[in-house]
Amino acid sequence: MLNRMLCPTELVYLAGPYQTEVQQQFNRRVASLARSYNFPMLLPQEAKEEIRQSGCLPDWQPTEKMLETPFSEARLPEFLKACCMDSITRANLVVAIAYQNQFHPETAFEVGYAIGRRVNVLTVNHPTETLAGVGESLFSLLSSPEICQQVVTAPDDNSAFPDRLIPLMNRFFEPHRL
Repeated sequence: MLNRMLCPTELVYLAGPYQTEVQQQFNRRVASLARSYNFPMLLPQEAKEEIRQSGCLPDWQPTEKMLETPFSEARLPEFLKACCMDSITRANLVVAIAYQNQFHPETAFEVGYAIGRRVNVLTVNHPTETLAGVGESLFSLLSSPEICQQVVTAPDDNSAFPDRLIPLMNRFFEPHRL
């Protein structure tokens, strides 16, 4: 059924840029760690490829209105945006990736959207990579204790990462109550 509505579910949404190989690898690193502890995680960079191939995801279908015009590569951004907004809406937790205390503008939008939907937000800060042209003030505003639940700095190796990230994810990953 292509027009089924998504209901709130247990999901972690990873909000972070994926324009460079370093960003993609870091996103996969965070996702792999979370998945190894059985957190169901949606990565937009993975969703983009799956939508490109099939026009949908196993747990996300385009609306009937979207399907009035056949899917094409030109419509990929529209489908990906709808998928991401639906996923944030039904997520229990958003893990937002920052680089040297800076959010990418699209990540900042996703964080703001999640906060507006009253979804918990946990920020993982990559301490060495930078984002060109993004001001620290945006990160400071969105990562304040009043906005994001916690900010974790990613260690260089994976041995210490679970001890920093997983307890916080467990703390803020609260299943939706119907």
